Amino acid sequence: SEGQYKFAKLLYGEFNDQGFHDETRFTEAAKWFQKAAEKGNIQAEYELASMLHTGKLGDDQRSNCIPWFLKAAAQGNAQAQAQVGRLRQYYPDSELLKDVDAIGVLKQSAEQGDLSAQFELAQRYHFGNGVTKDPNEAFNWMKKAAKHEITPITLTIDAHYYLGVMYETGEGTTKDLTNAFRLYLEAAVGGNKPEPFTRVGQMYEKGEGVPQDYSLAATNYFIATQFGFFPTSDDSARCAAIENLFSLYLHERGLPENKAQVAKQLDTLKQTPVTTAKAQLLLGETYFQGKVVAKDLVEATAWLRLAAAQNYEDSQAQLKSAEALLTPDEKQAASRRFEQLAAANKQAQVSYQQFENFRRGKGW
Repeated sequence: SEGQYKFAKLLYGEFNDQGFHDETRFTEAAKWFQKAAEKGNIQAEYELASMLHTGKLGDDQRSNCIPWFLKAAAQGNAQAQAQVGRLRQYYPDSELLKDVDAIGVLKQSAEQGDLSAQFELAQRYHFGNGVTKDPNEAFNWMKKAAKHEITPITLTIDAHYYLGVMYETGEGTTKDLTNAFRLYLEAAVGGNKPEPFTRVGQMYEKGEGVPQDYSLAATNYFIATQFGFFPTSDDSARCAAIENLFSLYLHERGLPENKAQVAKQLDTLKQTPVTTAKAQLLLGETYFQGKVVAKDLVEATAWLRLAAAQNYEDSQAQLKSAEALLTPDEKQAASRRFEQLAAANKQAQVSYQQFENFRRGKGW
């Protein structure tokens, strides 16, 4: 069985000429995984279940993963136990999962040190999902998850970030802003998400858990903006970073030594959609005031119209002030620019929804 398992792994790991996994090998790989699994090879059981669950062998085959995950989990495979603890959300009507103690199986996996199970338990106790809400248990499991080494694109980054949130809010532990800042910084340096950079920036700006430093706040806000709208599942942190960055700049705080850098930052920001009304208003005000970048009434009007379309606070009044100064040609240019920005935002929303539908459909 070990030879069959290793041969299946070789087939499954093959790449095509374009550098992607060779999907033509998947059926053959699954055949050899199954041969090994039928002889009781635990890892083969898990690999076969994973291929089925993720649709590698066809969407109609997904639910066939359940018995193989259950078999591997019963033999103590921590990865399989972690999956079994989550399967009901993907296959709610499965009779095989009806009597499964999801929390108990998750704990078995978590106690073996499985990162995903530890993180899942922390989230469940935090939200009261399938268990009684328990901040202490949430903190304890998140702390265990955060002990894993940080590597890019893993749950360890999220674990460090959310443990930081718990220290900041005092959930399940004594409030500790210094520890919160340290964890946010570790998540920022080790990861590729906007949330920790935004929080590091906010703590620098307010002087929470670290000496106040507007320059470092602005630097971290700008880094956070570089993680684009798509496929990030939550764009709120990036938009918060944009809002905070330009709020600082409008008050002439944290500005780079060379103000020309501000215009470059703006050009970079505008390459990805800016979707919140507050961020749109601040960008419009930045161009309208002309304090830190050259005054541009056309660009200002376009951004203010976006904010006004969402009925945001003073955006209507600001928009009238900008439009009153436009020449007829500038009004036309502002309308074209507004349509361009609105179309980009609409497409971003569509792309985001498509990604979310795809993610849920694939059971990731």
